[in-house]
Amino acid sequence: GADPHSFEPSPSVVRTLEKATLFIGVAPGFDGWVERHLPPSAARAYLMENNKGVPEANPHIWLSVKKARQIAAVMAERMSAVDPANGAYYRKNLEAYDRQLSDLDRSIGSLLANKTGKSFIQWHESWNYFAADYGLTVAGTVQREGSEKASVRSMKEIIDRARRDRVAAIVVGLSSEEKSARVLAGEIGGTLVEMDGIGDPGSGDRSTYLKLMEYNAKRLAEALR
Repeated sequence: GADPHSFEPSPSVVRTLEKATLFIGVAPGFDGWVERHLPPSAARAYLMENNKGVPEANPHIWLSVKKARQIAAVMAERMSAVDPANGAYYRKNLEAYDRQLSDLDRSIGSLLANKTGKSFIQWHESWNYFAADYGLTVAGTVQREGSEKASVRSMKEIIDRARRDRVAAIVVGLSSEEKSARVLAGEIGGTLVEMDGIGDPGSGDRSTYLKLMEYNAKRLAEALR
């Protein structure tokens, strides 16, 4: 649950990072801090590496199942590059996992098929890719990537649009304690929808990526009924 932009690893985590052979990050501005703890010999790759040198796009690419298929392919390729003796093993696992991701994508598409064009407000700038994948509209984002809070003006614009377009679902983080979210829900007569962007290995319904995304899709589909 820590902020990936500013996470400070414990000494035990640092010792683990110092033994790494390969690091795959999202984007330099998102989790590039890891590099200062890697050994010089470690291979490095960023999933959004084409954005180097320019303002980075929304980093939450893993919350798109379609993009997750691309991520898995990059991971298998990079692991094969540093461990060519086991390249066939990685490729075989990739093929099996890609089928699971493809099935999940179709399942979520069916679940949200009759929600196309429906809108929701998101508290954090996390669900843009997911919405685009299934024809949903993000009617407003309260807290932009890298910012700590919304301006009074942007909040008013979100409220005005929500009232005009009858947007009632507000997506927040799991177990959100953000009081302003409850105030926003009261202003527009809306409902808070708790979705999880990172998962939890100890949770039965969010312990794997496949389970996590199915969980989120069901939560949102229910809220958009």
